[in-house]
Amino acid sequence: YNPNAMRKTERTTNLELLCALFALVLLTLAVAVLARDSRRANVSQPPMPNVHAGPFTVLYDTVFPEATWYVNDHTVVRGPNGTWHLFGITHTEPADATYEVNLAHATASSLSASPSPFGREPFALGALRPETHLWAPYVVYIPHARLYYMFYCGGGVDRTRSQIRLAVSPDLYTWVRYGTLFEDGVDARDPMLLIDTVADSESHLTDDEQRQQQQQQQQQQQQQ
Repeated sequence: YNPNAMRKTERTTNLELLCALFALVLLTLAVAVLARDSRRANVSQPPMPNVHAGPFTVLYDTVFPEATWYVNDHTVVRGPNGTWHLFGITHTEPADATYEVNLAHATASSLSASPSPFGREPFALGALRPETHLWAPYVVYIPHARLYYMFYCGGGVDRTRSQIRLAVSPDLYTWVRYGTLFEDGVDARDPMLLIDTVADSESHLTDDEQRQQQQQQQQQQQQQ
């Protein structure tokens, strides 16, 4: 009889029992998870919408008598009288990004006219120093200023300090440059602006309008 050997055997047996119990718990949890996932999979799901591309329509035919042009990185905005305005990079074929020094401008009274609703307008802008090219315009209407803001890439001789520039217009036909907004590395381009219309409108209230708004808010709080 060896007491030490008996105690060692008991410890080994207890450890084996604990391991077996732990494995059983893990197996039970795994079965429960699989059963839950199976129930979820069997629950009827609403049909997914059938998303697909419809027929393509030519909006702007850039084949002109003197040459075939291309338009790239364009933006579309609707003017005050309902006219649609398209602005974009442009150049004659073949493509040459180095000499894209004008911004295309085209207008349309409707987007559904046939065969090509947009008609050619004079260039919106032509590159002026320090601009080396004109790329990727984005146009948005700023309500409190009652002006259209065009953000675009004006390039620069140093590509590590490419310029995002601003021009403004009251009617989308005539544009006045406001200069460089900031510089960024390697071809800073494709700008986009989102406006918080609520904050923007509140920040431009007159003193009387702000007092009136505060009084209305106080009255609403008292009623509640």
